Amino acid sequence: MTLVIGIRCKDGVIVGADRLSIKIRATRIKSYISKVTSFNFPDGRIVIVGHAGNVQDSERALTRIDAGRYSLQPMISMEEYLEEVVEPQLSRFYIYLKESIGREPDFSLVTQADFTA
Repeated sequence: MTLVIGIRCKDGVIVGADRLSIKIRATRIKSYISKVTSFNFPDGRIVIVGHAGNVQDSERALTRIDAGRYSLQPMISMEEYLEEVVEPQLSRFYIYLKESIGREPDFSLVTQADFTA
């Protein structure tokens, strides 16, 4: 089970997560990964994303929603980013996995935005 926690402090936000990843094939394989990622908007704002579930699905989803890949309007709100980038990209990813691989994605994303810069 993955745990991602965020704590709002006077001077910012602290985000942390466990790092254990277990792959189950013929045997259980333990490894340690980062489950917290951040994206930088061109105007300096930051979105922090914690993820859980299938590591490959999470990494592929994160690549698709990286704010640095898009020409976003200056001072785009978090709601607009979620509606214009995240939702359509994750919907396309879901359809891709369902149609080409025959399974649903297995991951969860949690976001925290620092839009005060």
